[in-house]
Amino acid sequence: QHLDVFEKKWEETKSAKRDEYYKTKSASIFNDLDSNKDGSITVDEIISNPVFDADGNGEVSEEEAKEVIGEAGTISSYDNFMSDVWPKWSDKLVQRKSETFDSGKLSTNQQTPDIDEDNIDNDIVTEDEDEIAREHVATTQEEDIYGQKPEHDDYLKSLIAAADKARQEHKASEDEKNNIENEIGEIEKALSSDFGSHEEFAYLRGKCFQFTDREYTYEVCPFNKVTQSPKSGGSQTSLGTWGSWTGDENKYSKMKYEGGQNCWNGPDRSATIVLSCGTEDLLISASEPNRCEYLMELKTPAACSSAGKSSHDEL
Repeated sequence: QHLDVFEKKWEETKSAKRDEYYKTKSASIFNDLDSNKDGSITVDEIISNPVFDADGNGEVSEEEAKEVIGEAGTISSYDNFMSDVWPKWSDKLVQRKSETFDSGKLSTNQQTPDIDEDNIDNDIVTEDEDEIAREHVATTQEEDIYGQKPEHDDYLKSLIAAADKARQEHKASEDEKNNIENEIGEIEKALSSDFGSHEEFAYLRGKCFQFTDREYTYEVCPFNKVTQSPKSGGSQTSLGTWGSWTGDENKYSKMKYEGGQNCWNGPDRSATIVLSCGTEDLLISASEPNRCEYLMELKTPAACSSAGKSSHDEL
């Protein structure tokens, strides 16, 4: 509530300062438009000012001028100017006054004001430079009108600091909550996963193995995903995420990954990982026997215990 009162008071101050600023500017602008200083403004004097170019074609026509000052073709006094022209054109005239009449830096082509080039990327395009210039003019004009916004008093500063601290603490609590929920989700997922008849494949979870041929690098992350990346660089392609065990005689001899990136005019990519007994974890081959269907072989000691006695003998 204290902050609302402060902001309301500042808005009231701005409104009063704006009225005062515009009143001061209006007399100066009327004098500038009255180029022959006869106390009136004519069609010719309006035509000479590009701010009244309503259709943006680069010149002010007689019709456009009369839209400003009426069919009579003249504004006979400052009072008439304030009642007939000022309400509609004050913002544009004040901006034009700030840019052209006061500074003399802008021509009818709207040259940009001086900008600190150290703060601008050398590669920025012309449109961005124009936008920066417009923002610079707007900021300068606002400061001219309103001055610097007053600082909050000590009491309000303490309220703002307390609110900021509360927001930070709330965000930290939310982050911690989300992290805990994610950890619980991972644990529940692990507990519900089938890691083999004796959990022999559990240690593979969280690991990844790569195989590189002439064109691609393939990566298998057991119980997670399979991907393909061009050796020459480029985006990674999903070949599927963990689905299920699909071995025939031995259920745990094949892993199926499904729902990979869609092939052009074809199915979603998928991968089958054949597990074989080996002394170390090693992805030894990758191929694409059918379009968008990938086949890879992963040697691992975990496959030895699930393959039966013959596998132990071979090892």
